Amino acid sequence: MGPRGLINLINLSARVLRTGGRRTVYRLVVVSWLALAILLVFIRAGKIAAWLASYQERDARPLLAFVEGTIPKNSRVFGPDEYYFYAVESAGSHYLFVRAIAPNGLVSKLYESPNWRRELTSNQFLYLIWPTNRNLPRDLTLANLQLEGSFTPGREGGLACCRWLGRDSGYPPTTLYRIISAPGSDSGAVP
Repeated sequence: MGPRGLINLINLSARVLRTGGRRTVYRLVVVSWLALAILLVFIRAGKIAAWLASYQERDARPLLAFVEGTIPKNSRVFGPDEYYFYAVESAGSHYLFVRAIAPNGLVSKLYESPNWRRELTSNQFLYLIWPTNRNLPRDLTLANLQLEGSFTPGREGGLACCRWLGRDSGYPPTTLYRIISAPGSDSGAVP
């Protein structure tokens, strides 16, 4: 039911309550709206409980400490379009997306993927920060990367009885790689 259907239902309910028809219909309308209100309150309470249960998992300070401890300042860090932007930027490095961000349905032919050869010629360190359980970007393989460290967020704390409500709300286990060579290059590692 969309907004228009809800408006029609409210108008119908108001008309039934104003006309003062049968008492059973009047009670049915009132009880239905009370039941809906109670249901919506329980849904909101569940969302608040999920937020509380996942609060510690969403704490950015451990991720920021990991980034500050493993990535030199002024590095260029590539990663997905979620999770890591603020931690990398706050640590003094520059975060770049592995793929261009475009609204759904639009395709940009101007920017397919980073030019790794050109990126490696800069005087900055290049890193890839990536969720451990995801496939690497299609251009990069483990042969192009050097493992620098990994981050596993703490899952303790919060409301244990409500943990299942916020099950996918924290940072994922993360792997940090240094990009040492361009895909398809014959020259091997770059110092």
